[in-house]
Amino acid sequence: GRLLGAHILGAHASDIIHEAAVLIALGATVRQACDVIHAHPTLSEVFRDALADASRRLS
Repeated sequence: GRLLGAHILGAHASDIIHEAAVLIALGATVRQACDVIHAHPTLSEVFRDALADASRRLS
């Protein structure tokens, strides 16, 4: 499934939402978005985990 939107809530939401915006602008699928490499340890890994959960639900 294509990534159509994202909601990110919390104190550092503005640090993460850009990734969703870029993926949506590129027309990425959830599976393609799961292939994005994230630095560790970083807050952006939370978005990666959410994408992995979405991918499992779509399978």
